[in-house]
Amino acid sequence: MIEVSALRNQFGDHVVHQDLGLKVRKGEVLCVVGGSGSGKSVLMRSIIGLHRPSAGQVTIDGVDLLHADDTTRQSIERRMGVLFQKGALYSSLNVLENVMFPLKEYTDLSQDDMTELAMSKLALVGLQPQVAFNSVQSLSGGMIKRVALARALVLEPELLFLDEPTAGLDPVGADDFDELLLTVQQALGLTVFLVTHDLDSLHKISDRIAVLAQKKVLVVDTPQRVAEYDDPWIQDYFNGPRGRAAQATQREHITERGEGNGN
Repeated sequence: MIEVSALRNQFGDHVVHQDLGLKVRKGEVLCVVGGSGSGKSVLMRSIIGLHRPSAGQVTIDGVDLLHADDTTRQSIERRMGVLFQKGALYSSLNVLENVMFPLKEYTDLSQDDMTELAMSKLALVGLQPQVAFNSVQSLSGGMIKRVALARALVLEPELLFLDEPTAGLDPVGADDFDELLLTVQQALGLTVFLVTHDLDSLHKISDRIAVLAQKKVLVVDTPQRVAEYDDPWIQDYFNGPRGRAAQATQREHITERGEGNGN
C-alpha cells in the first residue's frame, strides 16, 4: 500500500534519513518507533506530503506522490486520514465544525449531508450527539483525541496516519483509545501508520513495528521478533523494565480474552 525507497531528509547540514526504505502492507497496523531525533514524525510528514524529501521516492498504491500531478495527488489525499499529535483541532470552530472541515475542503456535499456524516463519525468514536456543539476548549484530552480521530475518518479513508495518538493521556485513557483504534481499524479495514513511543500501544495494536535508527529503518517485523533483534537501543527499549511490564500486561489481556471466549 505504501512504499518508501532511497529516502533522504536533510535540514541544512543535518541528515535525518539516508537511503531509508519501508513497505507498509494493505490492512496492517504498522507502528514506527525510534529514539529522539530519529525522524519519526518527519517520515510520516514525508509520506503524507507535508514535507518534501531531499531525495527518494514515496508511492501509495503504486502512485509516485513526489511527481504526481495535482489532480492525482488530491485523489490520493482523499484516501488518507491524519491524526496529528495533540489533535490539532481548530479552536475557533466547535466540535462538529472541526469534523466537517475536510468535507468542506474536498466535497460538494450539502450542509445537511455533511452534518449527518460528521455526526455518524462522532458516534463511531464513542462521543454523544450533544458533544458536537461543544467548544474545543471544553474538551478533555481523551475527547480531543476522539474528535481528531472522527475528523480523520470523515472522508472514509483507506489509510490512517497517527502521530503519537496516546501522548498526554493517562494509562486508562490511552488504553481506551487503543481499544477504539483497533475496533475502528478492523471494522473499516484500514491500513494504519502509527508513530508512537507508547510500549503498551506497540504490544497491543501493532501487526509489525519499524524501528528508526542510524538514519534508516533498522528493522521491521512483528513485535516479538523486533524485541529479539541484536541492537543495544532495541534491547534497552523493548526488554528494559518498562518493556517487560508492557509485554506482561499484553499477555494478561490475551489470557483474559481467551477466558472470556471460553478458551
